[in-house]
Amino acid sequence: MVPYTLTEALGMKAAAQQFNILSQLSKNQEAGEIKEDDFQRCKTQLWQRMEYLAMGLRRCGLEAVPLTTPELIELFWAIHHPDQAEVGYYPEILPELLK
Repeated sequence: MVPYTLTEALGMKAAAQQFNILSQLSKNQEAGEIKEDDFQRCKTQLWQRMEYLAMGLRRCGLEAVPLTTPELIELFWAIHHPDQAEVGYYPEILPELLK
């Protein structure tokens, strides 16, 4: 897991504006919605952190790969339901979650 917060990428003022309910209502935007360029900048920042971490692990002789959405769903489900995951049961993943 690579730690990440919006305040690091957008700065404290910009991140606070993203979640300010009053400003969102006046702009007729949904709460928590960010601009496309901000999203791309955050995505790039996260990929850079992931690559930095993977590079450090490679130096130790370990290989790291990013998990896909279904793999993440199964991982978190198994963490929260260890008894069922131990016997091999995993829930069906809804198609709308795989987009």
